[in-house]
Amino acid sequence: MRWLCIAMLAGVYCVALSQPLEASIITIPPDTMAPIVPAGPFGANPTLDNPAIGQVVTVPTGDDLLVSYSLSLTSFFPGTVFAFESRVYEWNPMTLTAGPRVFTSAVQTVTSPGAFTFTPGIAVDSGEQYLFAVVGLAGTNGFMAANNDDPYSGPVNTALVLGTTLNPDTGAWTILRGVDLVGTFEFANSTQVPEPSTFTLMSLSAVGFGGAALRRVQKGRTSSV
Repeated sequence: MRWLCIAMLAGVYCVALSQPLEASIITIPPDTMAPIVPAGPFGANPTLDNPAIGQVVTVPTGDDLLVSYSLSLTSFFPGTVFAFESRVYEWNPMTLTAGPRVFTSAVQTVTSPGAFTFTPGIAVDSGEQYLFAVVGLAGTNGFMAANNDDPYSGPVNTALVLGTTLNPDTGAWTILRGVDLVGTFEFANSTQVPEPSTFTLMSLSAVGFGGAALRRVQKGRTSSV
């Protein structure tokens, strides 16, 4: 019976740990004056100056996990195909260059305005800046949805474009002053554990159930003698 109580306590703790993590969500809304404000064009078309565009975001204090993020974009001309992939980089605010790439999405295509959600589920550093970029592929180009009110209160001048023909992994980026890209960015603390008071209450309940079961077993043994 002692092992039954231990097993019940372990089960309670595992259930508590399996609860959803409390998320920190950064939201950059559409522009209030014009819901679709295009940032671009950009892409892999050689006639364009900018192969990529991105948004710099600071990881909230205490969080160390990038759960998901969404960005809104469309093709250059309605009905045409824009092929792209999204990348996440560590960001160097001093040199305006991307650090190591920590996530690359599968190739996506879009023909009309829409939001795309990516779920990296990767470790990030609390309080550090990351660049969330979209890179045009296969000779196609498109636009990102932007907000000209500069609503994000994180890093100053956070939307950036990459200069002509430069490699997104190594090239210097140019600031789009007063502009943020529309999107949501969800972070969490991967080491989140139950509140001590909650775990204590659940543990006492488990011990109570175990004690009741033990008394029933002992009573049954006494009656059979």
